[in-house]
Amino acid sequence: MKNYLNYLIDGLDNGFLPAFFLYDDVGSKLYQERIQKPDYYLYQKEYEIINMYAQYFYGDKMLDMGSGVTNKMEPIKKNYNEYWSFDIDEKSARASSDKYMVGNFLEFKNDANFDVFFMGSTVSNISLNDIETLIKNCKNIIIAADFAKDVDIMIRAYTDKDGVGEAMEKNGLTNINRWFGTQFEPESMIYECVWNPITFIVETNLIFTKNTNIVLSNKHYKYNIGDKIRIGQLRKFMKHQWLYIFNQFGTVTDVYVDAEDSYGIFKITSR
Repeated sequence: MKNYLNYLIDGLDNGFLPAFFLYDDVGSKLYQERIQKPDYYLYQKEYEIINMYAQYFYGDKMLDMGSGVTNKMEPIKKNYNEYWSFDIDEKSARASSDKYMVGNFLEFKNDANFDVFFMGSTVSNISLNDIETLIKNCKNIIIAADFAKDVDIMIRAYTDKDGVGEAMEKNGLTNINRWFGTQFEPESMIYECVWNPITFIVETNLIFTKNTNIVLSNKHYKYNIGDKIRIGQLRKFMKHQWLYIFNQFGTVTDVYVDAEDSYGIFKITSR
């Protein structure tokens, strides 16, 4: 957990926690619930695009990064000689394929020349520096990215009436408590999901309702009532903005979009 501790400290220092802390066995099950919700369009859009353009995804070996336990990639698995799953949660990775890897995608090095699929619009949750690292390390990568759209549609995707989105965020703090011995009280915190029109980011925050002191690796963090900690930083750029970003760090060779031009999958090679 040493490397994860460094990510956690960096996140707490900056008020934003990496989304991979959400995904233990419980978080993976919650994600399975989330993708069944009618307003969670991201999974539906990716499946639509993959199914529509399946003939254009083929090769020797594919790596499904952040695979979880879904059937989204079924339309193209047969187009590859080998399908490998990659997930931070070993149970999910193993359930997806008998060929699997477990780890942090930011530390993956594509030495075996996989076609790497980075789905779920997870790219929206990482920094531009991390996007650069990911493209460089993966060499050949296929990235799914959500486009900015009606604000109500975006917010509803993360605020289902059954509270699955909220449960996922709070599970992240539960995991941090379990793995690092912190004493967050997620059950007492208020879930908030807001659109920031300046940064083009959907922010999912947990708001403290108690004055809270957290000690971690000889560092002290003090949170007052009303302070926020963010576990979601979901960029929703326009297609031309994503193209600009990806072409800064690699070369976009193809773009596949849904019927409404609201979601895209980008094929990128590193330079």
